[in-house]
Amino acid sequence: WSSVFTSLTLVSNRTTPPHLDRKGLVSGYDILVSAGTHMGCFLNIKNLSAVVNYTPGTMIEICGNFLVHEVEHWEGGERLCFA
Repeated sequence: WSSVFTSLTLVSNRTTPPHLDRKGLVSGYDILVSAGTHMGCFLNIKNLSAVVNYTPGTMIEICGNFLVHEVEHWEGGERLCFA
């Protein structure tokens, strides 16, 4: 099975400290998808001083190798992130 993506990461029930996605395309976007049963989750994009609601079903495209981002905590339930 071939894919247009160079890598895939699955984060399960973990916070993610501030980081860059070094394997992301310089000229493209990284797709982040939130799944699970959790609530009260936010994606913090440090460079932009932005906080984005990141509940299940949310899909976000960011320049992950340029924008420092993190998820500090969430409320209740299971949290999955496909990146």
